[in-house]
This record gives sequence, C-alpha cells and structure tokens, in this order.
Amino acid sequence: FRFATTHREKVSLAIKWIQENAPSIKIDKPGNYKDLNIADRINLYKLYDSNPKKVLWADKCAVYKELYDLGLEDIRIPLLYERYKPSDSDIREALELCRVNDCILKCNHASGYNIRFNATEGINYDFLAKKIRGWLDTNYAYIAGYEWQYETITPAILVQPSLFPRDVKPTDYQFYCENGNIVAVEIQRKASKVIIEHVAFTDIEGKDLDWCLGSWPLQKGLNNEQKEAVAAMRPVVEEIAKLFQFVRVDLFWVNKRIYFCETTFCPCSGVLDYQTR
Repeated sequence: FRFATTHREKVSLAIKWIQENAPSIKIDKPGNYKDLNIADRINLYKLYDSNPKKVLWADKCAVYKELYDLGLEDIRIPLLYERYKPSDSDIREALELCRVNDCILKCNHASGYNIRFNATEGINYDFLAKKIRGWLDTNYAYIAGYEWQYETITPAILVQPSLFPRDVKPTDYQFYCENGNIVAVEIQRKASKVIIEHVAFTDIEGKDLDWCLGSWPLQKGLNNEQKEAVAAMRPVVEEIAKLFQFVRVDLFWVNKRIYFCETTFCPCSGVLDYQTR
C-alpha cells in the first residue's frame, strides 16, 4: 500500500486484503447494494466513500473543532495536553503529566493507540516513549487494508482525564448509522481493544434485532438506565450521522452525562461477522 502510486492501485490492494481477511464479505461495485448486508456495505463505504470530512472526524484532535461547529462542545472530553508532531521532550512532558493524573494518552491518527494511566503507578519512561514514537512514525492507513481517512492526518499526542474509576471497565455506547439513520445500538464493556464484553445489540428503541455484528450479546434488550442513556444520546448521534453515508458514533454515559469517544468509519477495518437469528 505504501508504495502504490495511485488511489486506484490502493483500492485494488484493499479489495484483495478484504478477500483474504474476511472471505464472507461480498465486494460489489460501488452503489450496487442490492442483497448486501450491512457488513458488506461497510466495506463498500470503506473502499469508495471519499467524503473529506471523514479525515477531520477520524483525527482525535481535529474532531474537537468539528464538535464545536455542530454546537456539541459540551460533550467533548477535556484536553489536558495536545501536541502535533511531538518531539521526544514533548512525549516525556506528556508522560510526566500522566504520572500524576488518572488519564489516557492517545495518538490522534489511529485506532487503539492509547495507554491508560493511574497516578499511583510508576512509569517506565524509556519504554513508553519508544512505544509512542513507534506509533507516531506509523501511517495507520496501511495497517489493515487501507483506511484512507488516516492517510493524511498529521500525527499528534493528546492526554485526557479518565472518566471511569481505575477498577471499572469503560462502557461504550456504539450507534451504527447509515444515511443519517440509526440502524443499530451496541453496548460494549472493554478491558482492552480486543477483550470486549458484548452487552447488548438492539434497535434505537431498545428491542433486539434479528441480526448482529460479532458475538451475540449477553442480555436481551436494554434495561431502564441504558434506555435513558440511548434516548439522551439520540439527538447527538443524529446530528453527527447526517454528515456521512456510514458512521459509527461512540459515546460514553457517565453520571447521566454524555461524552464523545470517537467516530468510526470502518469498524474492525471491515472484518465483520454478520449473524442472523
């Protein structure tokens, strides 16, 4: 991917990557969605939807302005530190901040490039600085079959306060949206990027769907607290969703307050298991 000379070449390589890593996915011509399930369509959006706003919303720093422009500044998680093209001294400065705060350090140009810190724990500066520098020097667009929206993002680091107590796994409300409509709500608890509890998968009203992406959820429908959260989040999600053909809007619900996590345009880079009952 890195040395392909044209966008068409990169898309051709991306199709081969999907076929190798997700053979159940149907790759059809763009715009031909007949008989395709949502997992197939997500991969078509990955390949052919070139909406330039996806770059700004994929950038975990630039998205702060996008939220402000939509009048959604109140749902932003505060920034404790932000630095584009950080030097080695900038990285150590950010790590020193993490040493005395319960917080999360992230890179802006990727998925899963983050570290959660507890203020009472020590920090191995040399190890972490090397790890973060490796992240910053990686173009994430080429990690999993060409996610083009990451390709031109200028790498940065940011530090945000932890929203959850250190012994609590974050609960993530994920809204799958297509053409401005919320088609599914997934609730997850995450111990890490790959260790996930699939709590619920429903429609916007909290009713179980006859299909899901990934594992079948642990519970039936939504409980009252989850319904309250989803109802409060719905206007926020719809405001963002109308900008894109497909987007997954990820939010947190903390003490009955909404916080923005991220927007995802290619969940699992399109390697999705579509299941029906």
